[in-house]
Amino acid sequence: MGRIAARVPIVIDASTAARYTPAMQCKKSSNARFCSCTYPGCEKHGICCECVHYHLGMRQLPACCFPKDVERTYDRSFERFAGLVASGRI
Repeated sequence: MGRIAARVPIVIDASTAARYTPAMQCKKSSNARFCSCTYPGCEKHGICCECVHYHLGMRQLPACCFPKDVERTYDRSFERFAGLVASGRI
């Protein structure tokens, strides 16, 4: 059987972030049209890079990775996603 990976937080230091930030343009207004997050008051709505960084740090995936009915439960864990993949829903 497979090994269980250790939980390691994802950390991007300031010097790494600074190298990539100038080359990237945030497309928040166009991203927001496709964002499927239903969490009220989400400050990351349409800011995909911040959303992905936040959720990966919590061992989760963002709302856009889940079917609508599952996204509304706010269980965005890796385990929930793996279960959906195993059951053929994704």
